[in-house]
Order: sequence, then C-alpha cells, then structure tokens
Amino acid sequence: MNQTSQDISSWPTFVVVARAPAAVRFGINNPLDMHLRDYPTSLGPLEIDLRVRTPYVDEGYDPHVPRGVEFAVRGKAPSLEEAMSVLGNVGAFIAPVIALGANAAVGDGVVWLAYDISPDVNRHPYYQLYMEPDRSLPSSKRRVDVEATVHLLRAIIGHPDSNLLNAAVGHYQVALNHLKPGQEILALAHLYMAADTLTNAAIRWLYIENEVPHGDKTRLARALGVKGDVLRDTARKLVIFEGDAECYKVVKEASDGFEHGFMPLDQIRSHALAMRDQTMTHLRSAILTIARLDDVVRAQLMDRPFDFPYPDIGLVKYVKGAIVGKSDNLAADGYEYPLLQWQTTPQTTVTDTPGTYSITFQDTIEPLFAPQLSFELHGHGAGGLTDRPVTDGHDRLGE
Repeated sequence: MNQTSQDISSWPTFVVVARAPAAVRFGINNPLDMHLRDYPTSLGPLEIDLRVRTPYVDEGYDPHVPRGVEFAVRGKAPSLEEAMSVLGNVGAFIAPVIALGANAAVGDGVVWLAYDISPDVNRHPYYQLYMEPDRSLPSSKRRVDVEATVHLLRAIIGHPDSNLLNAAVGHYQVALNHLKPGQEILALAHLYMAADTLTNAAIRWLYIENEVPHGDKTRLARALGVKGDVLRDTARKLVIFEGDAECYKVVKEASDGFEHGFMPLDQIRSHALAMRDQTMTHLRSAILTIARLDDVVRAQLMDRPFDFPYPDIGLVKYVKGAIVGKSDNLAADGYEYPLLQWQTTPQTTVTDTPGTYSITFQDTIEPLFAPQLSFELHGHGAGGLTDRPVTDGHDRLGE
C-alpha cells in the first residue's frame, strides 16, 4: 500500500544488511555507495542509502580474505519485519546487476542483520541471523568496476522498460549461478527465459533505432524487411542474439524441447554445452545495448576481464598420471576405488604485484592402492572450472 510523504516521515529508520556468496569482490576501500530517491517498493517510493561491499575476514593471511558481498540498506519502514522484507529486497535487485556488470556469479542474499537506528527512542527492535563462517579455501574473485556498475544501475533503474530489464538480468544472474558441470541445461533455460522476457524491450529499441513511431508494426516490418507477424522472432534474432541465426535456432529448439518434453535430455544438454557461453555473450551485450549504456562504459564492461562468464566454484586442483603395476583390484583393502588421499594446507602469502596477493599451498598426496601398485605423476594444476586460469592478473584474490 502506498503511503504519503507525511506517513513515511513518521516511520522509524532501519538498517538492513544482507550477505550473499559471490565470485566478485569490491576493493577494501572501494565500496559501491548510492543514495536513491523515490526508490519503488511495495510501501511506495522510499529514500534509501545503499552500500555494497566485500567483507574481508581475518583468517591468518595478510591481507584478509574476501568472502562474498554485503548489501547494507538504510531507510524508513513501519516495522522491523517490513524493513527486513522491503529494504532486504533492495539487495535482491542490486545483486543481479552487479553480476551482470562483472559477468560473474553472485548468489542469493540472506538478511542476517536488521535494527532500528532512530535516535529519539529508548527501544530499538533488532534481528540477527547466525551464519556459519565460510571455511572454504580462499579462491580468486573478480573485482567489480564500481563506477561502471553505478552507471549500469542508474541506466536500468531509469529505463522505460526497467521491469523487463530487471527480470532479464535476474535470469542472467541465475544462469551465472548454474555455471557448473552438469547444470548446463538449467543455465540455458534461464538464458532463453531472459531472451523471451527482453523481447518487448528489444522491439521498442528497434522502433527507436529505425525512427518508426511506436506501435506501427507494418512500417517497422517494412524497415526490417520482414513480415509483421514475425517481429518478435526477428527482434530476438537481430537484437538479442545479435544476428547469430544459428545460435538462436539451436537455443530456441533446446528451450522448446526442454519445456515441452519432446527432446531427449542428452540432446538438450549437447545443445546447451555447445551454445551456453555464446548465448551468454549475446544476451549480456544485448542488455547493455537496450539499456542504452554510455558507449565508453559499455566498452569497459565488454572488455577484459569481463568478457567471459566467471563462476563461483572455489579453487579446483587436480593431478594426472598413471597407476603402475598389475593387480586384479586396483583399490586398497576397504576401498571401492583407487584413490589419492589429498591433504592441502595454506602456507604463506606472497605479495607479487601492488594490490594483489597469492597464497601458497602445501599438498600431501598418498595413494590408496593395492600394495604392489604405485603412482606415476604426469602433471598437476590448479584453477577454476573456466576457460581461463585463476592466475589471470585481472582476477586476483586479494585487494
């Protein structure tokens, strides 16, 4: 229910803080700060202050380890519960835009802290959720371009098709969160849902670009050289898939087959493996285009290191080699499979470039094989499950 300005001014002021896992990080001294007037909410337009930052945790390293992202929102609400719901949802809107800008996974946020900061009261309603500390190995995080992200946020908030852009960006965020082996079908499904959601905005973009009065489908179809009954299909193909007809055809076929059940899952997964990353590049580019982002900012967000999607999968290490010797059963007694028992211990930090740091790990690997067998090491490595190494200088772990 919308409230009058007089009603809102009498409400208490709250701070609501949400946290989310993420493959991104903000610099220690470089949070994203925004003051938003008339921010649309279910309570009506609100004036809010937003800060998005990365908590850096003391885990025995120097500097400290970045752990996820934190959304702190300050604003007015009638009660603690409504503050948690309404102000907590601000992070749910901001997180997908941060994920889009950085082209990196940002998970779902959880409100973990909320409290009344009104200065003239004796009782301050308060809530805190216990959250188990993240004890996973430190891993690479992609640094957010704060200035470019603010431009992107303002472009989407102020766009006539803001609701459509928000929904499409939300699906893109979900796809980023499914950038893991075995989840290709779900990633592609959300990418196509994003494309479908964005279609009307793409059509309006075509009206403007072709200088055709909005709603004159016949004239727009003539300008595009197509029939009027295929405008939606044409908008997807030309704007969202950027003229890549083959990619659009394969993705649409896979999406329809998944939704309606006429295509085997292994075939859908094959299509998803072939076209997921290509579709992500087209869709992200189209969103930035339709949002009419400044050309310089758009170029920054499409360039390295943001030009490929970055998952939140932590550190992945592997070895390759050969089991040497003859045995009817390769595994050690009591084990079903021949395994390498792996223990890893973070050792030191080494500053190699100003603003970055590295962590050295000591690994101990013990073969759990039949007694007469040995292991011959051919190679080993570490990184994320991406097409680029985590040692890319753009994507270092620390500040």
